[in-house]
Amino acid sequence: DQLPDVMRGEEIQIAGALAQNPEWADRSCFLLPGTHSKWVQVDVGRIVRFSSFLTGELFAVLCQHSILGRLMPERGDPAKLDSSAFELGLTTGYGSAPGEFSHQIFAARTLGLTGRLPASSLADYLSGLLIGHELVAGLGGSGGATQIPHTPLVMIGAPALCERYSYALKYLGRSVSGVLDNTAPVGLWNFASAAGLLPVPPRGKNHE
Repeated sequence: DQLPDVMRGEEIQIAGALAQNPEWADRSCFLLPGTHSKWVQVDVGRIVRFSSFLTGELFAVLCQHSILGRLMPERGDPAKLDSSAFELGLTTGYGSAPGEFSHQIFAARTLGLTGRLPASSLADYLSGLLIGHELVAGLGGSGGATQIPHTPLVMIGAPALCERYSYALKYLGRSVSGVLDNTAPVGLWNFASAAGLLPVPPRGKNHE
């Protein structure tokens, strides 16, 4: 009776990660940040639950198609981070009370109007705020990362985005067991091999 969810390819990335790191197959939580972030719980080599978060798309929509973006200048290098603004958003989101989300989002405008943050830092505040809210759910329940103590938390995704999430987790006192880039090729190879889709090399005369 829970809300429905979908996964489109992340299972391939997770399979590749487990093929390269079999020690995580027993029990682990995978975080795949992106347009639709995924938190995936693995138990005894099986995906047993997962949750999607619209963090990346929501950030883009708010910056580009809402009043919040009017004070934000054109973004330069997304890898550059105003750590103070990001931490303000992160702690605001992570420590929020129920129902404060839309009020906190509006602060991405009012912090600029009142001069508390420069216009160039408003996007980093909003990024930290959205990630903070995602981490509340991911670490607290939806993704299962803290359901069982000492469960490894592994990230898969674009290096710059994983670095931002790693920064957030470290700031909140959470450790990351591994950060991986593109594990899909290994996952695809293993799926193809298991399905018998790979060509069998011809056998030599000595093996006939």
